[in-house]
Amino acid sequence: MIYLVNFEPSRGLFDPSLRGFIDAIQSPPTRSWWHDLRDTWIIVTSEHSANEVYDRLHMHILDKEKLLIISINQQTQYQGWLGQDAWDWLDSQIQSGALDQ
Repeated sequence: MIYLVNFEPSRGLFDPSLRGFIDAIQSPPTRSWWHDLRDTWIIVTSEHSANEVYDRLHMHILDKEKLLIISINQQTQYQGWLGQDAWDWLDSQIQSGALDQ
């Protein structure tokens, strides 16, 4: 499955206390990830619901921080202004069948 994860920390992104969140989002069951926007990751994971992703990540955020998880599926429409490497990564994940896993 592919999920868009947006995390708005109250701490600076380079704050050492964010290491737990970053490790959690980039480690198994995450199989692949893209992170080129400051507060946004796109992850490919074996988790089958946004709730499962949330359960894994929420313990690493503070009460005043914000976390949004959205499933990307066949009906999801997306558009934006990103580097070609971002589109290539997303296209390769979709073509590999990650939407159906």
